[in-house]
Amino acid sequence: MKEVKEAVTKISGRRGKKCYYILCCVVEAAIFYQPKEPQMKVLLADVRSTVHHLQAKTISKALSRAVDDIWQYGDRLALQKLFGHSLIEKPSPKDLVFVLAQHLWAENQQTKEEAGTLLSPR
Repeated sequence: MKEVKEAVTKISGRRGKKCYYILCCVVEAAIFYQPKEPQMKVLLADVRSTVHHLQAKTISKALSRAVDDIWQYGDRLALQKLFGHSLIEKPSPKDLVFVLAQHLWAENQQTKEEAGTLLSPR
């Protein structure tokens, strides 16, 4: 979860909002499925099992609030770097979740490969 929080913090606006916690939970759930991208309802159900008191609709609204906050107050350059291109309009919650998950999953895979290279005999 530490890497997810760090990635979200890089692009976030007003980081103390509860919607960022929800975004981190959904991204973490999406990482579990990588390299596949399940439907958002699957991720929302996974998060709902973690955060018992929230309904899927509430989680979905929190994701939208996080994206709105990132778009209005966040680091637009860091967001564009994450997406790999200029953004003319704010991303959808689904796009943001999957781009963050894919990015973090790929970094983790690279770290594992590098660690394997260091441990392999020469």
